[in-house]
Amino acid sequence: MKHSMRYILTVLFLALLTLEVESQNEKDSVLDYEISTTFQSRYVWRGLDLGGPSPSLQPAMAISWKGFSLGCWGALSFAKESNQEVDLYLSYTFFKELFTVIISDYFAAPYNDFSYFNYHNNTTLHVFEAGLSYNGFEKVPVKASLYVNFFGADAKNSEGRNLFSSYAEIAYCPVIKRIGVELNLFAGAALNGQHYIDFDLGQRVLGFYGNKGFAVVNVGLSATKELVIKDKLSIPISTALIVNPNARQVFLVGSIGFIL
Repeated sequence: MKHSMRYILTVLFLALLTLEVESQNEKDSVLDYEISTTFQSRYVWRGLDLGGPSPSLQPAMAISWKGFSLGCWGALSFAKESNQEVDLYLSYTFFKELFTVIISDYFAAPYNDFSYFNYHNNTTLHVFEAGLSYNGFEKVPVKASLYVNFFGADAKNSEGRNLFSSYAEIAYCPVIKRIGVELNLFAGAALNGQHYIDFDLGQRVLGFYGNKGFAVVNVGLSATKELVIKDKLSIPISTALIVNPNARQVFLVGSIGFIL
């Protein structure tokens, strides 16, 4: 009787273990999605004012599966002379979600001149970028990232060749659980660039981030609180103080988003 009971318990344990593994595998194989729209008081990216003194509407959507994510993101400012931006990306998060590699295709052009399908390196408005980020631990919320332009409308040197402009950022992102607010203290720098005078155009030409060489372009602090409604809709509300020491500019940006 004891042997029979032990056998039954062993079979039940193995069955539960198998169900647990299958359940986990099923969870990992589920195709997930996210749809969002964010409204910002102005569009500032890596310390660069890309939208002018105008609010910006920024829709996005993505699908994810087993660490892979394929998505698109856009921005449209309400200024009289404004660019429409449409970006595509493919990312992969791995090693217990500690690291993410990403390939991005940035495209911005006046919406009345939407020549999207020009991919010639010297004339395209696309910028292709490769990135690697370290996502940090919950107990040690330090994040770091590095991005490099490798094709397209990158800054050029005096010979017309791409500079492979690079940007690095480090951030400390603690969560104040008592009030449910995530802070983000960040500092980012353009790592390379070339400054020269184009006599044919009669102007000074700077690096991709408005830099002459290495330059700190993005320093600041943001605070975000996310309101969750029945686990189906989340509404992140954020305020960020952003300083670009290289351009001697300061921005205070507010945003509200809706995520499904």
